[in-house]
Parts: sequence; C-alpha cells; structure tokens
Amino acid sequence: MKMRTNLDPVKFPDMPRVTYSLDLSELTLSLDEQIYKDAAHLVKFFAWHNNSAKKPPGQSYLKFRPAYNLPVRGNTKAFWQYAIKSTLYLL
Repeated sequence: MKMRTNLDPVKFPDMPRVTYSLDLSELTLSLDEQIYKDAAHLVKFFAWHNNSAKKPPGQSYLKFRPAYNLPVRGNTKAFWQYAIKSTLYLL
C-alpha cells in the first residue's frame, strides 16, 4: 500500500490531499454462487442508476415527478404513481 500526500493544497487545488494506491495482484478471492450473483446484481444496479442520471432532462424519469412544491405527505398516490411510472420507463 502506498500513500501520497499533497503538501501544498493551495498551490495544487485540483490534486487530492491524500492518494492511496493498493496492489491487489496477490489477492485471492473466493465467493459462493449466491454472493457472486448478488455482487453482479449490485454492479448492474449501479450502472443502471448511473446511466439514468446522465440522461438529458427531456429523456429522464423526472418528467413523471409531481410538482416540486407538492409535499409527499397528503399526496402519496401521486408519488407512488411517479415511482411506478419512472421504474417502468427505465426498464
């Protein structure tokens, strides 16, 4: 494991204060089938979430969202419809 420190953050503001490097070439990982499937589903979920966030506003699920000044309390039906429509839209 290597650690690199930015000693002058004022001079180099774009560089992180601390950077860690970890060599995993000698690491062996053993997973059973269920954990492997769960990890694969997790990776798919993050990829799906990342792709949906990058869509332009006209193509995103936000077009199904109720008005921003509408509170969730008392308007649960509208927000449930929003959740269902946006999920079906992205599938």
